[in-house]
This record gives sequence, C-alpha cells and structure tokens, in this order.
Amino acid sequence: MDIAITLKDSIMRDAFLIGLKNAGYSEKEITIKGNKVSLEFSHTRTAQPISRIRETDEIIQSKNKFLCDNYRNITANYDNLSDKIMAIREQSPGLYVRIINIGKDKNIFRSYRVIKKYLN
Repeated sequence: MDIAITLKDSIMRDAFLIGLKNAGYSEKEITIKGNKVSLEFSHTRTAQPISRIRETDEIIQSKNKFLCDNYRNITANYDNLSDKIMAIREQSPGLYVRIINIGKDKNIFRSYRVIKKYLN
C-alpha cells in the first residue's frame, strides 16, 4: 500500500519521521515534500502485541462490524454529519459516547473524576 500523510507542521513531520526510522524504514524508502511524507507499506516493521492472535482479532473485528452496521442503520436517512451525530445521540447513547470519546485518553477521564468534586 502506498501511503501519503500531510502533517500539521514541521515539528509533527520530524517526530513522525523519527518514528518511521525507529520502526526500521530507511531514508531511501521515505519521500518528503514539505510536511507531506510518503512511503510504501508492504509489511509490519515492528513486533505486534502478544494479544494479537487470530481469535482476538476476529472478536475485535466482529465488534467493529457491529458498531459500523449500527451507525449505518441509524444514520442512513441523514446526509450531513451534524444530523447523523444527533440521530446517534438520540437512538444509541452508548454509541454516541464512543464517538465523542474517540481519541480521548481514559486516564484523563479518571483524573477528572478524581478532581471534579474540587471544581467550582
């Protein structure tokens, strides 16, 4: 697979390049144009977690398929993201919480629960 990613700025680009080099990519395998980095991904370069076995991958992918199918069914009649998210919020609050928490670190939520009683 050929991959191209444009990073926000040179700091992010340089950090990404360090990660690629640490993963085993050589400079000749990477193309850089401004903040855009391109490379060919043909195989993993780093060890996979010990929990990555066929059986657990199948379970995870089944759950992912269920969530995607659920999202598609709920949002089929809407043509913009705002309406889709509102439909999810009304019809599947659990899925809504998953969506709004994408990319949020669970440790942040744990810390907030500890300190929230001291706020206000």
